[in-house]
Amino acid sequence: VGIDGGDLDGVNIAGLYLWQVRNVFVRGCRVSNIQEGTGIALYHTGVLADGACSNVVIVDNDVTLTGYPASTESAYGITLGAVLTFSGSYTDATDQWKGTYVAAAPADPITTCVVVNNRVTGGYYSIALTGVVSSTIKGNVLSGNARNISVQNGSVENVIAENTCRDSESSGIHLAFGASRNHIVGNSIRSEQTAGEGLIQMYIGCEDNLVERNTISSPSTGVGAAYGIYAAIHANRNKIRNNTINGKIAQAAICVESAWIAGTSVIESRGFEQSSVVNGYGSEATDGVEITGNIIDLSN
Repeated sequence: VGIDGGDLDGVNIAGLYLWQVRNVFVRGCRVSNIQEGTGIALYHTGVLADGACSNVVIVDNDVTLTGYPASTESAYGITLGAVLTFSGSYTDATDQWKGTYVAAAPADPITTCVVVNNRVTGGYYSIALTGVVSSTIKGNVLSGNARNISVQNGSVENVIAENTCRDSESSGIHLAFGASRNHIVGNSIRSEQTAGEGLIQMYIGCEDNLVERNTISSPSTGVGAAYGIYAAIHANRNKIRNNTINGKIAQAAICVESAWIAGTSVIESRGFEQSSVVNGYGSEATDGVEITGNIIDLSN
């Protein structure tokens, strides 16, 4: 199946759209020239009974998004997204976190899905997970995005393994807002475009993740990654084991911190040369992080 999105317009447009389905198999599709919207989208809005969105397999598809670099956040490769439940009167994940220090999460997540051996080029995120549980993202080849893989908003107990992540502007693998108990293993991450963030990063309520045996490279052209691996803001009990980091790193190869403080003089901190917008995220010390067996070579 081939779908050309060159004539599509509007951020809610998808080349292939799956809504509240289970036991669906998507293979061998080609989605090209998506300018605004998503190549392959799986959404769960919670309208149907619990467990209505599960066991979807997305394998061996090609998605091409136009407009790299895509800083407008308008084009996505493969998206798995469940509607979030907010506390009280909150309607935004950032506002809820700053007000309660509890990440928003879905009442009924997307579960037990598989995204394997796909190829995504261009756009903002190659693969984006929101409210996804017990799923596998493996063996995908992702390139030329703002972030290659995003795991956010109560996405827990997922395996992110053996993906090839290339030339992200920001992160290769990004975890945020309660993305916990995930296994990030054996990924190859390399970017000559990156500037300003960590090639693997986990912050804002991301706890008990295992990050191991990843190869992370930031070649010497350009600014370079701010961090190889970064963890912060209630990032408790994460384990960072046996990773290899090489190339040009602007701030620290591995960094763990408890809060962002705008304008700090500590160059290794994410708050360095930042405005007050980074304040107010942390309320406690990050605790129980393990960093063992990593190899760091910054000679390039």
